Amino acid sequence: MFYYPEVLRRHTGCFGTIWLAATCSSRLLRREYMGVDVPRVCATLLSFVQGRGLGSAAPPPPGFGPPRCSLYLAALLQLGLARVYRRQCGHLLEEVSLTLERLHRARPPPNIDVSPPRR
Repeated sequence: MFYYPEVLRRHTGCFGTIWLAATCSSRLLRREYMGVDVPRVCATLLSFVQGRGLGSAAPPPPGFGPPRCSLYLAALLQLGLARVYRRQCGHLLEEVSLTLERLHRARPPPNIDVSPPRR
């Protein structure tokens, strides 16, 4: 086996959310997308692909060396990470747009009519 199944578990694995984002993104909720720390997961994924282990994410089972990864799994995890980042940016853009729209509606429009003596 090219990976440990523990790293792909949904709630306890360090790559569970990005694995689900790569394979079946319709099952994830907004809070699961927003709960991913993209820079930390990138660093963990890089060390996982290079075979240096998972750092502090999950120790390997006893009797095994550092976890290894197939190129297919690495590509899927990178795809999932890109999808998670895209969704996070989309949610941020949506929140900013809604906030600007609310601010625009809350403030009355300026009076731009010129008074008759100043015409």
